[in-house]
Formats: sequence, C-alpha cells, structure tokens
Amino acid sequence: MTEYLNEVILILEAEVAAGRLTDQQCHDYVRLLRHAADRVFAKHRNLRAEVDKMTKPLIKLPSQEFRELEGEAC
Repeated sequence: MTEYLNEVILILEAEVAAGRLTDQQCHDYVRLLRHAADRVFAKHRNLRAEVDKMTKPLIKLPSQEFRELEGEAC
C-alpha cells in the first residue's frame, strides 16, 4: 500500500510539473491521502508512520500558505 501511495505522489508531482495541476491542488490531494491513511492504517501504527514520513513534507501549514499568498500580492 505504501508503494502505491508513493507512486500516486510521484504522479501528482509530475502533473504539477506538466502544468495540469496547481501546487494547491496537489497539496489538497496529499491531504486527502493522509486522511484516508489515518483510517486505513488506524490499527497499524508502523504503516501509518511510513505514510506520515512520505506525506508530511508535502503538506503546507496554513501559515505557510498565507505567507505565500502575501508574497504573490506584492
């Protein structure tokens, strides 16, 4: 399952690079994947921890998103 998730993340990043998805859309999909993993791996902490390692760096905090929006407005 974690290999599949890694492939999905690579596809999402390729779609962003090709201009078919925005960064925000990619982050939204990754958040949805994390929410799904929370439920699927609720009883399997080691797999959930692996998913967290794969997805955490891809998720932006709301404060990061706000700073980026402020930077675009300038």
